[in-house]
Amino acid sequence: MFPFLESFEQQAEAVWAGKSESATESDIWVETTPGDSSVHLRALAIVVNGSEILAVQPMEKVFQRMQELMQRGRTELRRHSRLELETNYKETMLNCLIHDLVGSLSVAEVVFRKMQEREDLTEEESEALGVGRSAMHSVSSQLRSMVDILSAEMQSLEYYETDRDLAPDILDCTTMELVNLRPAFRNKDVKIVTDMPEDPSHRCAVVGIDDKLQRIIFNLLENALRYSPRGETIRVTVRADDSIARLSVEDQGPGVPDEMAETVFDRFAKDRRGGGKSGLGLFFARNMIERWGGKIGHEKPVNGGARFWFELPLAVGDE
Repeated sequence: MFPFLESFEQQAEAVWAGKSESATESDIWVETTPGDSSVHLRALAIVVNGSEILAVQPMEKVFQRMQELMQRGRTELRRHSRLELETNYKETMLNCLIHDLVGSLSVAEVVFRKMQEREDLTEEESEALGVGRSAMHSVSSQLRSMVDILSAEMQSLEYYETDRDLAPDILDCTTMELVNLRPAFRNKDVKIVTDMPEDPSHRCAVVGIDDKLQRIIFNLLENALRYSPRGETIRVTVRADDSIARLSVEDQGPGVPDEMAETVFDRFAKDRRGGGKSGLGLFFARNMIERWGGKIGHEKPVNGGARFWFELPLAVGDE
């Protein structure tokens, strides 16, 4: 009655002769009934108490379930494809928008700097322009961080410098960001104490990318400024040995809350005491530092506050 069983017979004979497993089953096949309807069947060959048994089982419910699952899979695949197109479109639009905003902010920052160079400004006007310029720099840095995070998540690897002659100098990057933030520190009456080599001929090249390293340092300094009480001090330390450079930024603020100690570097992790920041600065810092083979962390100084630090391997090159 079932021609398909002829192809299954060899498997069944092997089971009955004891040459294979004690049971075997066929795939589901379709037979047409005298009334021209279809029935789905599966065959099972087994040995029970020495008897050779061939069972043919109707599989309508199983087949119907398989069809439902396949249809659901096709529906989910179409939905996924549609979401992927929408996501790609939104990412492209977001990147274009951020690119345009960063361009405009860069122009505004240059305008502020040019205005600061005027010799007829009062001390109060110069101070106000400095604060405005720092604010422009801060927003621009946050926007660039968003772009870099999106890009980093879309790429499994990113190029970075390891050659000492081309790699970023952690001392230069730190000095540059201290200069950029000087008006903001002065406006809040926060003092900066630095502990780093002062010899201008001394170079401390580390693995990384120049502008991204500057942004990491900027994020740590800005965080320290945001949580520092007026009139307090922030200490910036840079040290290096034969293989690693370490930078730390220590403030005298309230410190990292205990409930955030494990998540402070996570995406969108925000301490509500610090205002409405995006929670991306420290996430970006960890993302880049670890990608470059370094480490990043935080700790509580003995006298309170917070100390954020990172370590990067020194870049190598010919003498």
